[in-house]
Amino acid sequence: MKKAIACVVLAAGQGTRMRSTIPKVLHKLNGIPMIHYVLRAVSGLGPERVIVVAGRDNERVLREALKTENVQFALQKTPLGTAHALMSAGKALRGFQGDVLVLNGDTPLVSTMTLRKFITRHRRARKSLSLLSFIAGDPSGYGRILRDRSGTPIGIREEKDATEEERTIEEVNSGIYLFNPRTLTLLKKIGLNSKKGEYYLTDILEIASQKGLGCGVCCSGDEWEFLGINTTDELLRAQRILREKTVRYWLERDVSFMDETAVYIHPDVVIGEGTHIYPNVYLEGGTSIGSGCVIYPDVRITDSTVGDGVTIKDSSVIESAEIQGNTI
Repeated sequence: MKKAIACVVLAAGQGTRMRSTIPKVLHKLNGIPMIHYVLRAVSGLGPERVIVVAGRDNERVLREALKTENVQFALQKTPLGTAHALMSAGKALRGFQGDVLVLNGDTPLVSTMTLRKFITRHRRARKSLSLLSFIAGDPSGYGRILRDRSGTPIGIREEKDATEEERTIEEVNSGIYLFNPRTLTLLKKIGLNSKKGEYYLTDILEIASQKGLGCGVCCSGDEWEFLGINTTDELLRAQRILREKTVRYWLERDVSFMDETAVYIHPDVVIGEGTHIYPNVYLEGGTSIGSGCVIYPDVRITDSTVGDGVTIKDSSVIESAEIQGNTI
């Protein structure tokens, strides 16, 4: 992508529905905090800047958790909504003249490919503002995309404010936006929502449309990519989706499983072709498994290297080890 891009990850939410002392975006999927998946997705875009917006309650913990990441931090001092959170990144964006991608830190399943397609469509259409939408099988809880009779997007209606007719709309907001610098100045035009006492980023589409700026809504991606994690049930659902996706990836690379639902493979693990894995196996951290291996049930391997043709017996626990090839 020739034009510069900055990415703002909104991560100030308190996550009260998770009922946990751990900040929501640091809850783990396949052994990795969910915000790391978001950062990996945006890093594939080659951004000039990545800004994480934290809140007072989670800033210290987030800074520690992301200390090895190439990110800047912005602080939302008071939790006054998503538009206010984005405005909190203003200082970190100062002087930047490219496009600004905004997404939430609690949507860990979104892919680099989907984001790249979104940016490409936005630039080809020469829009001032674009948002990414999708068709929801069950749109309950999502903001509905409003269009006029010609199909032009004119606004987003949150469910609690929607009419019965608007609630039948299946195209919904993913929470992913793309701004040019001029459109970002319109954030100051967003008014306080009297019901919630917050400034909603969703209001930006209507404001930009009324100003006559070119606004686009790109309907793209698979619904599961935009799953936002707000509850432990949603965390478990995301875990299942990610495990299925990971298993499918390795099946396509000639790795076989006795039970595809009972293996747990971290995203940085590498497995050689022809390896067969039995149930209740955990492959964690930066583990590398060679080709033609057999891993029997109830095994945990963490940050280890296993050579070609190795057989790992039942109930083995292997940590930070190197096992030569053709070993039992």
